[in-house]
Amino acid sequence: MDGNTEARRPTKPNRAVGALDMHGPKLQYLVMKDTYSIKDLQEETAAAIHAAECGTLVTITRRDRPVAHVISTARLGRHP
Repeated sequence: MDGNTEARRPTKPNRAVGALDMHGPKLQYLVMKDTYSIKDLQEETAAAIHAAECGTLVTITRRDRPVAHVISTARLGRHP
């Protein structure tokens, strides 16, 4: 290196349209399950009910075979 070195600032990456800004607001995705085994349902009943309330058709399985569905009253067409 020569005696004429300067501290270099990191360069910013080129910003393309639609590029993800790693320093901006963070995106969060809420993933709701739509299938629960009976064992899972015992531990995650509230999550399954919440998913149904949000309009998801929740499937309950036993040994990987569907045995029941949970749907919201709104989706069923019966509003309280």
